[in-house]
This record gives sequence, C-alpha cells and structure tokens, in this order.
Amino acid sequence: MRKAAVFVIAVLLASCTVPGNIISGITSNPFSDSVDLTEPGVLVSGVVDGKMEAEPYGVKRTADELTFPFVTDVHVDRTDSGVTDFTNEFISFLDGKDYPFTVCLGDLSDTGDYTRDHTESFISECQKRTNGNFVYVIGNHERHMHNESFWDEFAEVLVPSGFSPRMTRYEFGELSIYKLDDSTRIYGREQLAWLENALENDDNPYKIFIAHINNTTGGVPDQSVVITGLADIVERNRIYRLMDQYGVSLLLTGHHHKGNIAYRIGESFSEFNAAALHRRHTPVVELESMGYWYTLSIVPEERIIRVTPYYAETGEPLAPYEFPLAVR
Repeated sequence: MRKAAVFVIAVLLASCTVPGNIISGITSNPFSDSVDLTEPGVLVSGVVDGKMEAEPYGVKRTADELTFPFVTDVHVDRTDSGVTDFTNEFISFLDGKDYPFTVCLGDLSDTGDYTRDHTESFISECQKRTNGNFVYVIGNHERHMHNESFWDEFAEVLVPSGFSPRMTRYEFGELSIYKLDDSTRIYGREQLAWLENALENDDNPYKIFIAHINNTTGGVPDQSVVITGLADIVERNRIYRLMDQYGVSLLLTGHHHKGNIAYRIGESFSEFNAAALHRRHTPVVELESMGYWYTLSIVPEERIIRVTPYYAETGEPLAPYEFPLAVR
C-alpha cells in the first residue's frame, strides 16, 4: 500500500503545472467570432525571442469533406526509458492526403521548454501538409515552465490577429470546433459562460469540443481512476449539459496517454479520450500508449462521427469508433 501511495504522489508531482489565471489576457468572449479553416494558414519558420515566426501559407479550400487528422500527447524529445517516437511516421502519413488542417490535443512539448525543443518543427511539418492550419490545444506540459501568457505569445501566429491561441472557435463548413483550455484541470466560470453564450448563437448543425485533459474518468480500470480527469465535478457536469442542450456531439481529449476510451454519455453526446502518439513501455503493467494517431470524419448521411485510430508503428488503420451525430 505504501509503494502504491508513493507511486501516485510521484506521478502527481511530475505532472505539476505552473499556476496561472485561466482567462489571463482575455477580456471578451473568445468564442464569439470564428476562425475559418477553409482559409489558408501559415508556415512556421522558427522561434525568435520566445515567439514563433511564420509566413502566410496555403490556399482557399472548400469544406466538401468533413475529415481531419488529430494527435495528442506527442511529447517531443521525451527521454524516459522505453520511449518510441512516432512523429516521423505521422508526418509521413500526412503526405499526399491533402487534409485541410491538423488538430493537436495538447502536450506537444514534453519538458515545457517549447521555445527550445522541436515543438515548432513538428508544427511546421504538419502545416506544410495541411494547408498551413495547425489547431493546437494547450496542455498541462505546456505549463511546466511557463504560464498561459507566455504560451499565448509563443503561439499567437497560429490564429489570426485578435483571436486567443488558447480559447478559439473554428469553423469548417457546417462544423464548429470549440478549442477549450482545461490545462489546469478546470475551465473556470468565465470560460464556461463565454462558451454557453457562443453556443446559443451558433447556427452550425455540427459541433464538437476539443480540450487536453479528459473530462470523464474511470472508463477502464487503470490510472485514470485516480490521477487524470477534470478537478471539478460541477464543471464536468456543466460540460455535459452544454453538449446535450446545444447539440455538441463529441468532446475530444488526451492527457491519459493509454487512451482509446469511448465514453457514450448521453443519447447524442460522447467523449473520446485519445491515446498518445508516442509509445512508452512501463514495467509489469502497461500504463501508457502503444502509439496512435487518428482521423475524424463527420458522416451526415449516416448520422455518425467516425474516429479511426491508426497504429503508429505500422500505419495500419484499426476498427473505428462511431458516435451519434447530434444535429441542432
């Protein structure tokens, strides 16, 4: 029992974050306007004085196919024992696919020293292959060394001027994607109020949320029961209520690493907790991911959202997860 307690404490200490204010630097509703993902994006060229620099890149697209790739918990340059990196395999997967954008559900950086590691290189390689659009959710590892204000300055080139890098609404045709900040394991009263106000005025028929930390826990008997998940059960339930009331079909999350957990919460809303892109073998019991990336497709004629996992070592597509598509 003592060994188990020491293990849990060690994990919690290792996952600590730099404290901050969820809404720091955001003075008005960041979801009231939207970034159009059919527009060209940018191509990151490097980091100067703690900020990514970029040039315009890409072309105007149509939203005739609602499909995009996503990853989570890339943890570039992770040096723990038993780690296998699959960033090159994911980049190769993107070659020739012509997807309009890439989504990363946070913890792209491992140490949190994202101005010095290869975070910007991964972003740039994805942008070259997905029309310059890289949708980057802030994770707890992005807070290991810096607060949210520092990260905002680092990542500001990834969204048009006037938009928040941490809380953003994107549109791709009839799909709205709400990027949320739960990197400190809470959403905060203001963010949830802004979110509801935007949902009330969103006429798009299809909606999803994306965030880093899993909202729901306990879907499988593993470490998610005690060390991952949202800190405030009231906020968790409010997210459920917003999804149900406003026709939000799916919440995509990461953080858990082992992942590949489908939570079908209500008749028309669900959460998918994705597995880390990198692999890490752990002794005795496998607590982490074997390495996966994903595609998500909105299939209106079947009234489903299809999430297809790919086994990173081989690139093989695996059996898809299907979730009901809510239409408001």
